[in-house]
Parts: sequence; C-alpha cells; structure tokens
Amino acid sequence: LLGVKQMTLEVRVVLLTLLVVNIVSFLIMAYDKYAATHKMKRISEAHLFYFALMGAATGSFVAMHFLHHKTKHSLFVVGMPLLVIIQGLLVNWFMVFAGSL
Repeated sequence: LLGVKQMTLEVRVVLLTLLVVNIVSFLIMAYDKYAATHKMKRISEAHLFYFALMGAATGSFVAMHFLHHKTKHSLFVVGMPLLVIIQGLLVNWFMVFAGSL
C-alpha cells in the first residue's frame, strides 16, 4: 500500500470520502437499530441498501455484525459481504490505476 506522502491528491480525496461515507453508514445503521428497539420511525431497508451501494458497504457490514442488525435478512446477509468484496476490488483497481498516472 502506498504511504500517505506517495498518494496523489485524488487518491487521498477518494479514500477520505470513503472513510466518511462508511462512518455515516455505520451511524445510519445504528440509528435504525435504535429506532427498531424504541418503536420509532425506521429507515427503509431499500434506503439502507442503496446507501451501501454508494460506497458504504463496509460501514454497513461492520454495523450489521457489531450491532446485530439486519442479520436475519438474506439480502443483507448475502448482499453486504458481496458489496464489500466488489467495492474493495474497485478501490484496489482505483489505487493501482491512480498510482500509474
């Protein structure tokens, strides 16, 4: 992996954006878990999954297992790990591509 000083500005921006999006995704899943246990208005499963599709699968996946949330829904149990793998491969491809510019 490249050191921080070796990364281009574009790579730093993409990685920082992914970090922020995944933290927000974790917090959204945490809110939905809280809402579920306190009979409050929930975030739809479609919105949770769409947010994960936008680059936040890792944050959603970590929240699922850390908070035991959506662990009985096959779309999340199968879909989140697949999204994590796909997004990880895309980030790796971007790092290699951006490093070759």
